[in-house]
Amino acid sequence: MQLLRWISDGRRYSSGEQMPRKTHTISKANFQKQLTDESSYMLYKTYISYDISLSKFNGLLNSFAAYFLGRPLSMKEFSSLPTLRNWFKRLAIIDRYKQSLDDIETFGQKSPHGFPVLYFIITDDTKHGKHDTRHAVLRTSIYPDGKPRYSVLTSGIAVTKDAKGNANLNVEVLMKHVHSLVLPYLGGGTVDNAGSARAEIDETFNQLMTHQEENGSDLHEFY
Repeated sequence: MQLLRWISDGRRYSSGEQMPRKTHTISKANFQKQLTDESSYMLYKTYISYDISLSKFNGLLNSFAAYFLGRPLSMKEFSSLPTLRNWFKRLAIIDRYKQSLDDIETFGQKSPHGFPVLYFIITDDTKHGKHDTRHAVLRTSIYPDGKPRYSVLTSGIAVTKDAKGNANLNVEVLMKHVHSLVLPYLGGGTVDNAGSARAEIDETFNQLMTHQEENGSDLHEFY
């Protein structure tokens, strides 16, 4: 039986199928097995793209291993939840830094028509259940190849239900996730045209410009 499986696997490999990826390497610090950079980044992208609960992440990987490999993962192939959590935090910081470099090369720079390129935000409240009100903030950003994209900044719990409270949250997440050199080039926002939503965008813009002026930046005079 093993010989037949070996022949079958050999034929599949010869026809172009690949062997399972090498997902781990040996750490130079403690000589223990650890995820390769490539593997950790693939897991990180899966985690953030599909909003998977970290507590269920290894179980999902095991299910896919059974589907693709025909066997469950062994204990040595699993990464602990603290390990995954630390990897994902590290990669989120790297992602944010890389995004800031792409932003600096785009926003505030002149377009082919001579106008500065601005970024815009989309905000709205969403309800999940009777008492769980969330405030979503997205902004326009850029892929490394120059194509436009949307970046989700937060879907956190709404602080208050009024325009000023939402604007405070908007400015907080913008200052956290947008590079300081790009921050002033906010061009406005898209809303559902409700009066409170329009007031929220106005308040966000005014707070951001006030912050720039108070911190000695002359970019608030751009407007």
